[in-house]
Amino acid sequence: MSLYDLFQSIKAGKFTPIPDRYSYKLKLLIESIIKTNPVERLDIDQIVKICEMHQASEARKPKIDSYLVMDDIMDKLKLLDYERKFSLKPISRIFFSHYEEEKGFNK
Repeated sequence: MSLYDLFQSIKAGKFTPIPDRYSYKLKLLIESIIKTNPVERLDIDQIVKICEMHQASEARKPKIDSYLVMDDIMDKLKLLDYERKFSLKPISRIFFSHYEEEKGFNK
């Protein structure tokens, strides 16, 4: 789809629904930006204010140190003696970092 086709689709109010992998708030914001009625559509100042409020909200959330979580998991697995009980190789600390990158937790 060309940029012109995308513009025409939005102008006509015909676009594919935003996938569920995106948060409800993001979907609501996008839908508010592409409203066909200019009176209902958010302007740039409103969009910037919403984004700033979201960033401030995210900055206030406590950050989880993934290394502390990883160490805690490793300690608990050792207590369970998982290697012997399940005939498994030891889990490397790298396993957790790859899992985080794969799932997008390090972004």
